[in-house]
Amino acid sequence: MFRRGGILTYRAFRRHTSTGDTRKELYMRCLNREFDSVLSTVRQIPDEQLDYNFLHIYLERSCQWGHMASVDYLWHRYVLDSKVLVVRPHLLVKMGNLALSSNKLFVTQQIYRYFEELYGKNVYDDEAALRWKYELLRIKVESFARGTLESTTFREKWKVLLEDMDQVLPTSTVLSVRDFPYLREALKYALATGSMDVPALDEMLFTETKISIRNSSTLPLLLNLALAQGHFSPPAKVDLFKRFFSSHPQLPYDDSLCVLARQFRSDGYSLAQILDFVTTLHPEGKITTSPVARRLLTSGLSDSEYSYKLQEHPELLPADPTTS
Repeated sequence: MFRRGGILTYRAFRRHTSTGDTRKELYMRCLNREFDSVLSTVRQIPDEQLDYNFLHIYLERSCQWGHMASVDYLWHRYVLDSKVLVVRPHLLVKMGNLALSSNKLFVTQQIYRYFEELYGKNVYDDEAALRWKYELLRIKVESFARGTLESTTFREKWKVLLEDMDQVLPTSTVLSVRDFPYLREALKYALATGSMDVPALDEMLFTETKISIRNSSTLPLLLNLALAQGHFSPPAKVDLFKRFFSSHPQLPYDDSLCVLARQFRSDGYSLAQILDFVTTLHPEGKITTSPVARRLLTSGLSDSEYSYKLQEHPELLPADPTTS
């Protein structure tokens, strides 16, 4: 690897195979998803005889169809070691997700470092690049949560998210609970084993000040990780929701509404309680939510004895096309 004009580049790679027949056969086997066979053959071909375009196709197809053995080999042999392949950010994200689901957690750390080395310099000036950075950091945080499920506390896992995402990404970045299934599982494990109890969780939600939180969606993410747990009863979840947003009324509640509305779709009473409380957060009494939260709330309430609540909040109802 060397630098040209301050930009990282990679040495050229010979673009031919040993024979045209071999190349055609490899392409066909790759397209037919015969990845075990392709990998066995590729391992036997000298680097200088492999086609650059084929390696890219092989890597993309392996990611697409979840063949981690091929991805792992190509990543270490042709990206990290010989530096033959340059991997674009969108493919790095696919590789990271595959490595995470395949429990190849060290690879996720390597992928993020690679991204930073090649693309990190001007990432904050490029919206697309910033999205890739978010995804790779999310994968990195999730890898830690999964890989240290039993060996570190939930507080430590949460600290990693704060340090790697809250303190790094722009404050406008939205952190959604659906993006962190392994962190959610880590909290479930901590509550089940007693390494995290309700008072400790309350402390993190209401009084924790060891690390300053920058992003307005970070603390609601922690709340939503808790609301997603079966450990708490519906009344306990409603109470936690009320206490949290009474204490932090300036923070966004939309994702929390979605979490609870999905769980309470057959519980009109709990939905009505939530709706009544959210109304108190708006002096004018008009609730503003995303289309998803609005649809979930109206769907859950419309089939219950509390459907009259929707008449009190016409802003939740679909617009009447005859009045537009």
